[in-house]
Amino acid sequence: MKSKNWLIYIIIVTIMVAIIASIIMIVRSNLNGNIQKLSSKIDDELEYLDKTTLAMINQLNNLKTTDEIQIKRTSVGENSQNIMGNSNQEDLSSESGKQEESTSSSSKSTGDSNSNNKNQNIEKYYIEDNSVLLRDTNTIDWNDLENQAENLYDSWATITLDLNAMNVSSDDILSYNTNLDNLLLSIKDQNKVNSAICLANLYSLVPKYMSETLEDEKKIQIENVKSSIVSAYSIVDTGKWDDIINLLGNAENELKAFINSSNDLSSIKQAKVNKSYVLLKELIKTSNEKNTDLFYLKYINLIQELENI
Repeated sequence: MKSKNWLIYIIIVTIMVAIIASIIMIVRSNLNGNIQKLSSKIDDELEYLDKTTLAMINQLNNLKTTDEIQIKRTSVGENSQNIMGNSNQEDLSSESGKQEESTSSSSKSTGDSNSNNKNQNIEKYYIEDNSVLLRDTNTIDWNDLENQAENLYDSWATITLDLNAMNVSSDDILSYNTNLDNLLLSIKDQNKVNSAICLANLYSLVPKYMSETLEDEKKIQIENVKSSIVSAYSIVDTGKWDDIINLLGNAENELKAFINSSNDLSSIKQAKVNKSYVLLKELIKTSNEKNTDLFYLKYINLIQELENI
């Protein structure tokens, strides 16, 4: 009897251990899945902070990358009747158009009249001139910048919760809050210099968040390179060229580290990295010459190239 009791006891214990082990595995699997989902979400959120902050600081000097122009052109097409939209509709109705050719001359005349009316209503779109040297630096759309800053406030509330869930440093999170407050005040005062510095400070926090939440070291390295360049750009109006050169020197060191640690890049990406390094050296040369207009021209070309790596 005792042996049977011991056997039953062992079976029960084995079953309980198996159940507990299964529960632990399921919990761990769900936890890992949730962490991966949260990490992917944060990646998208940080990409939003990157794009929005960069566009805002460029807007202070009416600078735009090719991507920003494309986005603007797409939004126009979505909110208005556009030529490409009409062209698609005409393709879809080509079969019915063939049938209309066999109708009477009176209906054909009516159709021609309607066609003329449609042609009069067609709106033409074009890509705006993005010349750096001919840009107007005195006209800044402060209302648009204020709206974008307020949108950052709305998004930041959610992003803060996600960063906290990933145990990001509370000091880094509070730093974003402080700089965001200062940014809105600077925009309301239409203070270009302080607005640029606040935006550069916000941008510099993005790679910090990435290093604490993401595992893509190459992406983090490129983000650090861009951050140093943006910080240099933000103080051009102050005339502190020594500080600008030091910041660009940091960017060069970071880009060199990226090049030395990247042996598996595709030929296309390697070409972009090499081009970025040449553009960065040119930007440093222009900074030594203290030429503001050429700095802006070479800066926007460099940032655009780094964005595509």
